[in-house]
This record gives sequence, structure tokens and C-alpha cells, in this order.
Amino acid sequence: MQRLPAAPGVLAVAFFAATAASADPTVAATTTIASYGQQVMVELRNEQPYLLPAMRYTRNGNTIVADYEYFASSAFGPFPPNLGAMPLNLGELPPGNYSVTARLFDVDHPEAPVKTVTSNVPVVPPGDYGIYSVPKDPHAYDDVGILVRSAVYFDPASMHVTVAPNNVRLDFTYQGAFGAAPPAGWQTYGTVSAGHLPPGTYHLEGWGRPTSGGNPEKYFERDIVVGSAAVVSTRL
Repeated sequence: MQRLPAAPGVLAVAFFAATAASADPTVAATTTIASYGQQVMVELRNEQPYLLPAMRYTRNGNTIVADYEYFASSAFGPFPPNLGAMPLNLGELPPGNYSVTARLFDVDHPEAPVKTVTSNVPVVPPGDYGIYSVPKDPHAYDDVGILVRSAVYFDPASMHVTVAPNNVRLDFTYQGAFGAAPPAGWQTYGTVSAGHLPPGTYHLEGWGRPTSGGNPEKYFERDIVVGSAAVVSTRL
């Protein structure tokens, strides 16, 4: 009896399943290093197709946990349309280093231990000194971060935001002694939340005060527009 060739889609799913079973799962960014203003995308590799509607994540500071639900007993399908593999969009993240952990839940065996895999995902700050918003182009009622990229080291704990109508002022304390080694934890960039801003045009100002004392001075300024549309994400 002549065997009919399998459909291309069936071959692709079978190949995916066989590949997933032959290696340990990993989680990684789709781009090697993301930069300020870019959407950060991560993907789960070397794993069975998973429930796409169930993809979700939480972020606490620089720690991100993404949840995936898969069927360990369904190695070769056929798979329903809601199973597959696709990148998870984390949105625009403030520059820094992030720990991303994928938690894998086996739907076929809910009593089985949850598999976890963790990876480091860096986000590079802007190359030019100044004050920026995160996201770069905020939408209505986004939690807008105010980012400072400085030529000198400053204390991230000193960053404080004051929001007046259509004006956002960021104050920070910087190292006044040039050439000296910075205190532990000080850095040349940092981000602090300005809260959920309604639509409109805002003027950002960055005011720095040296550790030696004196009055703060305005070093950075920028105008941004918060759009009128809101965006829904998979973040919990």
C-alpha cells in the first residue's frame, strides 16, 4: 500500500515536537541586546507547543516571571489553533539588567513539579545624556517612567518626581567630586515612576544637586506627548 505524504503543517509540528523533546527548554530575548525605546520580546525555546491565550507575565522591579501552560503527553498533535509558539512582548522596559524566569505548567499532569528556567535580559540606556520617558511614546494612563542619562554618577535612591499640570520635575543628587570613585550603587542612569499620566503634552525637567551642597540646577529638559489611546497587554 502506498503511504500518502504528510501535509506540510503536520511535518512542521512533528519536527517542532521532536526538537523540543531533544533539548532542555530555555527562555531568551529575540534580539541579543535591546535598547531604550525598543519593545522587549522573549521567547520560550525547546518546549512543546503551549496555550497561547494563557501566556502572561508579572514584573516586580527587575524581576520578570512568565507563565506557560503546555501538554507534555501531546507530543505530535494534532494541535488545536490555540496551541503554538510565539514571542511574549514585555513592552518597553527601563534600561537595566532583568532576570526573566519562565514557569512551565504541564496541563496533562497538574500534580507534576513546575519546571522553571531563568535568563538575564539587558536593556541598554540611551547613548546621549538627557531626560527621557519610558515608554518613549507613552499611551494614555501608562505608568510613565522618567529616565535620566547623566555624564556623572548619581544616587538612584535620591530620584524624586514632582508632577504639576503638564510639568514633570525630576530631582536627583549627583557626585560633585569629579574623578573620585563613585559610592556603591551609584550609576550614570536611572528611572523613577511619574505615575499614570493622562493624555496631553508634558515638559520634563531634570534638576541635579551636587553632594557638596548648594542649590539644584536644571541640567536636562524635554517635551513629550502622552497619546489618547490605551494599550492592553498580557501583564498581570
